Amino acid sequence: MVWSCWAYCWRTWAPTRRSSSAIQPFGGKRSRIFSSQVSIAEHRPYTTRGCRQLYPTAGRLHEAGVVSLCQSLRQAGIRFQQRTIQTVVDWALQAAAADIAAGQHLRIALALYDDRQRKTQEIQALERDIAARLVQTPYVLLLSFPGINVVSAADFAGEAGPIEHYLNAKSITGRAGLRPSRYQSNQVDLASGPLVRNCNHALRAAILGIADNLIVCNHHFQALATQWAAQGKDPRDTRIKVGMRFCRIAFQMVAGRQVFRHPCIQGRHYILDKLTAFHREHDTGMADVLRDLQAAIGQLPPRAYAVEAKPLAEELQRIQDGHRRGPQVLGDILPIVLARLGVGVVQSSESGE
Repeated sequence: MVWSCWAYCWRTWAPTRRSSSAIQPFGGKRSRIFSSQVSIAEHRPYTTRGCRQLYPTAGRLHEAGVVSLCQSLRQAGIRFQQRTIQTVVDWALQAAAADIAAGQHLRIALALYDDRQRKTQEIQALERDIAARLVQTPYVLLLSFPGINVVSAADFAGEAGPIEHYLNAKSITGRAGLRPSRYQSNQVDLASGPLVRNCNHALRAAILGIADNLIVCNHHFQALATQWAAQGKDPRDTRIKVGMRFCRIAFQMVAGRQVFRHPCIQGRHYILDKLTAFHREHDTGMADVLRDLQAAIGQLPPRAYAVEAKPLAEELQRIQDGHRRGPQVLGDILPIVLARLGVGVVQSSESGE
């Protein structure tokens, strides 16, 4: 019953997140058409709403100068390089006059930017909810797989369901239809047709999405893809091969409740460290971060506690030594997580004064 509720939530959230991610109102063709009439729209550092309102034309941009632009960007929390700002100011001096409808285009561009910001916040909220569900299942162990992060692991978990429903990895790939169709007629027997049509297409999409990530972000599978491409293999065949290998490894990890191990890949990623980085990027509240980390620890095999605690202890040491800028609320919950892992906290040395 619990799994059915989670699967329902995943199948509701995952398509919503994918559809929201596919909508890029400020980066799409329509926005570029509108922004082409706005003098500062072509420059990425000035795509914030405040900067567009302060410097709507090339003349205002040139009058502001490098110093004022740098101050505005710092106040907006935007990273920049000063030589880029100088290039933009030089461009503003030679820019053509604004279009007669530049004001209308500016309003449209600002509306598109606001829409993009809202979509970004909605996507982040959905991803936080997805992570909260993932850590309560053994599929969170997939985070130790290099090239897999929270969203892709949650997509696979939501579509696959309880691992106890599968006898082996072939049951997963068979349900996803990762096999060629076969055409037979009289003496004709074609056993290497396109992928079968009758399958769980959502599960297939999740697996092939992970295959794409592994080909790009995992050195082992990237080398295999390069080797197969040199042999003249079809890229579609490469995706299927990588997806099937992932399913074999994932089944051993999730069903066996073990972290990633592979003879051809040295080292693995740290689950709790990935979760911490994910929540830092999504500005998650510390109470929710602590809840998710503790739930993830409950899914870890005890023999992995010491290894998982190492990067967290190093992060806590950096915070205590003052090597992190700004308020570090994470330093308040890391000792709790380390205590749950059975690792003591190393106190930073005090000055001799």
